[in-house]
Amino acid sequence: MMSSVFAKIKAEKLAQKLGAKAEDQASHEIDNPVLTALLNDFRADLQKQHSLESKSAKAEFKASRLDHYRDWVNGILANEAMPYDKITTEMAVWSIDAGDLDYAIQIADYMLSGDHPMPPVFEEKTASALLRLFNQQADIATFEQLKSIEKIFIAQDVKDDLRAKLYRKIGEHLVESDPKEALHYWDNALELDKEVGVKTKADQLRKKVEEPVIEEQSEDG
Repeated sequence: MMSSVFAKIKAEKLAQKLGAKAEDQASHEIDNPVLTALLNDFRADLQKQHSLESKSAKAEFKASRLDHYRDWVNGILANEAMPYDKITTEMAVWSIDAGDLDYAIQIADYMLSGDHPMPPVFEEKTASALLRLFNQQADIATFEQLKSIEKIFIAQDVKDDLRAKLYRKIGEHLVESDPKEALHYWDNALELDKEVGVKTKADQLRKKVEEPVIEEQSEDG
């Protein structure tokens, strides 16, 4: 138990000390057994998940391995210099696929703030690629998580249809509690993408929101 605590502290401190460039990791790998072991595990895990055909099997495998890299990633996230780290950027993808959205939001914020690239397999720019992945998990996201996602992407240059899908989902959470705000999100979504899939719902909600309130007259009136 004590050794695992020391290993955690060592991993976090080592991650925090790494420089901002990818080649810094390569130069440190020889001198740091913690990083060497972690990168070896990382390469093996990448091969393992690439060998799986089923999306659900991939997601289960990623979920089972997230904790193995969590201390290292936490160290990177704690580094004010926001150094690029290939393990951490890969864990952004893994945590989204695994449904660990709170953690994914933290890593995504680090990637966007540091202007770090996605893993090589992704062809889109970082912001659009990340938002696409978050949208794929929007059905399991809470309202608070969706708002956090909106916040970190608000100033990012992302594809209109991706932002529209996020607004659509946020609006769905607000229909009952705040229909006017829901309509605001849906209208914004439709401005970005007419095919986002909420036009009929937005029109119906608009009628409800704009319906005049008829006050009941008292018996004396």
